[in-house]
Amino acid sequence: MIWMIPFNKEYSEKEIAIFNGIVELLNQGRRIHELKVSDISAAAGIGKSTAYEYFTSKEEILRQAIRYHMMREYSAVAAFVDRHDCFLSLLHDAMDYVEDMLTNRFPSLLMMFLSLDRSEAGQIFAEDCEMINIVQRDVEKMFEIVWQTGRRDGLIAEDVSASDCKFILSGLLTSYSNELRFNLINGNECEFGAVQAAELKKQTVRLILKALQ
Repeated sequence: MIWMIPFNKEYSEKEIAIFNGIVELLNQGRRIHELKVSDISAAAGIGKSTAYEYFTSKEEILRQAIRYHMMREYSAVAAFVDRHDCFLSLLHDAMDYVEDMLTNRFPSLLMMFLSLDRSEAGQIFAEDCEMINIVQRDVEKMFEIVWQTGRRDGLIAEDVSASDCKFILSGLLTSYSNELRFNLINGNECEFGAVQAAELKKQTVRLILKALQ
């Protein structure tokens, strides 16, 4: 299926390098409020003056970086749904996708978003109202496709609607995400190893399948 990827702004290679430079610095443990434009441009491999050719301030860089990475995540999810034609495979891969998102992408994106004050966050949503509406509409379509796949594979009961399926999947995947975030991101890696993670994954899939029958 062809999704309407809501990019109404094309970013140059240097702008993208700047956005990725922020993520690199955050992954190194740097605090976002302590970053300077010179730090960000250095991580991007460009000069400070070049950064100011594209942005007027660090705050604008952060706003655009959040928008860029949000749209990248949206595009990745759309591609993830499109390449799966087996419901059970989709469920198992969704567990891995959530874990990768939490450990490799989500923390930095969340830190960028939390660094904005209320007016700056409001500006992002005000400027991108149409984009957000497109994303919300397409997410509904994605859940519809997942539901249809599950029905076709005989893993979703006839009396379970697309809305029911979305509620069940969203709820249990959120619970799975919260459990992973608590253990993997809050410093409990020693107690929560690969075996525990695998068991949590199996438990989540089992509960989803049971709820859909």
